[in-house]
Amino acid sequence: MKFMASCTAGMESPLAYEIKDLGLDVIDASDGKVLFEGSEDVLVRASLWLRTAERLFIILDEFQATTSDELFERLYAYDWQTLMPRNANVTLARVKIKKSMLKSPRVTQSVAQKAVFKKLCESYSLNRLPLSGALYPLHLYIRKNNVTVALETSGEGLHKRGYRILSGKAPLRETIAAGILMLARWNEKIDLIDPFCGSGTIPIEAAMIARNQAPNMHRSFLFEEWDLLSKDTILDERRKARKAVKVSQAKIIGYDSDWKMIEYATENAKKAGVLNDCTFEKMPMEQVKAEEKYGYVLTNPPYGERLKDSEAAFNLYQQMKHLKKDLPDWSYFIFTSHEGVEKAFDMKASKKKWITNSGLKTWLYFFWGPKPPKGADVDADTSGNHE
Repeated sequence: MKFMASCTAGMESPLAYEIKDLGLDVIDASDGKVLFEGSEDVLVRASLWLRTAERLFIILDEFQATTSDELFERLYAYDWQTLMPRNANVTLARVKIKKSMLKSPRVTQSVAQKAVFKKLCESYSLNRLPLSGALYPLHLYIRKNNVTVALETSGEGLHKRGYRILSGKAPLRETIAAGILMLARWNEKIDLIDPFCGSGTIPIEAAMIARNQAPNMHRSFLFEEWDLLSKDTILDERRKARKAVKVSQAKIIGYDSDWKMIEYATENAKKAGVLNDCTFEKMPMEQVKAEEKYGYVLTNPPYGERLKDSEAAFNLYQQMKHLKKDLPDWSYFIFTSHEGVEKAFDMKASKKKWITNSGLKTWLYFFWGPKPPKGADVDADTSGNHE
């Protein structure tokens, strides 16, 4: 089978790394998606384990179409009845068109839906589909007249791990938190501090990586409502995920100056099952200390859009120089859309990578310390593994 995993723009590389780490063949990684191949049980494994994927899809068909008639005929020719039961709640959830003869997403959606509905009605001898069963969301991606028909399998986005029951304003998406940890090449051997932890997303995602805990092991998926996979296959993959969890020796600390955020982070970590694997303390950033000589400060500090004041954000980043003075040999990774980070930090970043975050073009700034911390794999694209 052929699959597609979508991701935030800029996260294609970590996602492709994860998929390869599952032992799967990556076909392509670009434009916010990664294509890969595998057997049916791969769907369960990928859904449970991928930390940076937003959604997963099965690629049902690929063909060329330049007119509505061609699109209708190709979709009508597909054997939808082998995939969907007579009461399937099939919907054309999304149509995305780029540089193609077919121009209108609305018209294309209508034509596609008519083709699928007509084939299912004829296959089941129905005048009208009841649409009373499980949801089957279809997506059409058309680029340069090449049509990709994809079936969404996740249901709610995969960033919804199920642990973040409390959060402040503009919380960092879980998949992005995991991605920047990978881009920074963090692993459980490296001490980690987040001085602006908020509701705890970065420390919690780090703790799950350190425990080798599948990020989505505590949630369900849309495909579990279908007859596509046996319940034994699904239960077996979930059993393997639970068995893979290990004892973590990582030192992960989240700080915040707001008691409410510390309470939120603690409750979220408890819900995620990692409360014993990360610590949260109320402390302003300028008072943060560490015993280890080397480690990572990795954070998503408030920036202009969140503070409603770009100057206040700049001043906040300037204050981070106090932290750099107290921990001069640590490496710093700052995720922000504010463009004055290097000036405020009084240091040119070793490198930076752009990532789209809630519609904003955001940057991950890398400020490597004079010596990589013990356990850091500076030659790898990402870190983290699973069994």
